[in-house]
Amino acid sequence: MRITLIDDSIPFDGSTPRKRSIGGAEKAFVGLSEAFSAKGYEVTAVNRCESYFELNGVRWLPFDAPRPPDCEILIAFRRPTLLQEIDDVDQRFLWLWGPLSFLNKAKNQVLLDRYMPTLIYLGETQRRSWKPNRIYQEAIIVPGVVDAYLDFESDQSEPPPVAITTTHPRHAMQEILRLWVDEIRPNNDHAQLHIYSTSLSRWRDTGEIGDDFDDLIPMVLKSEKCGVFIKSPMPDSIMANVYGAAKLHLYPAIKMEMYGNTLAESQATGLPALVRTTDRSVGAIAERVCDGQSGYIAPDDPAFVNLVAEILAESSGIYRSLHKDALALQRQRGWQVVATEFETLWS
Repeated sequence: MRITLIDDSIPFDGSTPRKRSIGGAEKAFVGLSEAFSAKGYEVTAVNRCESYFELNGVRWLPFDAPRPPDCEILIAFRRPTLLQEIDDVDQRFLWLWGPLSFLNKAKNQVLLDRYMPTLIYLGETQRRSWKPNRIYQEAIIVPGVVDAYLDFESDQSEPPPVAITTTHPRHAMQEILRLWVDEIRPNNDHAQLHIYSTSLSRWRDTGEIGDDFDDLIPMVLKSEKCGVFIKSPMPDSIMANVYGAAKLHLYPAIKMEMYGNTLAESQATGLPALVRTTDRSVGAIAERVCDGQSGYIAPDDPAFVNLVAEILAESSGIYRSLHKDALALQRQRGWQVVATEFETLWS
C-alpha cells in the first residue's frame, strides 16, 4: 500500500530531529512516516524539505515537486487545503493538531464537505473543542513517543534536586519564577531550576529578545542568583538524559494546548510532573499526567509550592513513588502503536 503524508509548514525532514530540537508536530510527522515504513508500506512524505532524499524507508519530497503518481492513502497534516493536493486516492485523512477554531472558516468547511476526510484528533480534549456542522468519520489517535525516551534506562538512583521547565516562556514563566525565588528556593538552597527555551537561550547568547518579553527578563535576571539556569533545547537523544537526570518537570496548564509533547516524553523517562493551574482548568494536560500516580495537578499555588518542596527534598518518598509509576504507566506508546491504530481505519 502506498501512503503519502503531506505538510506545508516549515522546512524539516527525517534527519532533523536527530540533529536538533524541533516542535512536537514536526516530530510527529517524522515519527508516523517512519513507523508506516517499518510496517512495510511505501511511504512518501511531502513537505518543505530542501531536496529529495530517502531515510529509514521514507521518501522525502519537496513541496514544489510533482506529487507521487500513485497514492492510496493521503494523510493531510493540520490544513484542510492539503486534502486537494492529490486527486486520485482511495481514502483521505486530516490529522489535526492544536486548537481547531480555524476549521470554522468558510474555505475549510467547503474542503471538508467536498472531500469528507476521516478526522484524526490528538485526544478527547481536542475533539470536544470543536463542533462540526455535519457528521464526519473520526478517530482519536494519541501521538507516540520516540524510542529515545521509551528506551531510556534509569539507574534507579535519586537525582539531585533539579526541576525543569520546557514550555514557551510566555506561558506563566514569570509566575513560576516568582514562586521559585520567593517560596521554593529559600527552603532548599541546593535546588535548581533549568529552563529549556530557545528564545531565552538566544537572549542569553546574543541579547536579542522580543518586545513581549520585557516583563519577564528582569525576573529572569533576578532568579539567576537563586539556582535558575537557561538551557538550550537539544535533540531527543540528549533530552532523554536531561529528563533522566532531573527530579521534577514543572508544567503550566495552557488553555489552548491540545497535546503537550515534552510532558509525554519526560513522563516516559520516569520524570514526575507537577502541573500548575490557576483556575483548575488543565485541558489536555490531564490526558498526559496520571494525577497522583505519575505526577500531580496542583489545584493552587500553595499546593504547587508544597509539592515542589516535598518532591525535591532529599530521600523523597514521593519522588520514588511517582518515578516508579511513571515508568510503569507512561512508556507503552511508541509510534508503531500509533501506526497500528491508523491501520484499523483502512483495513
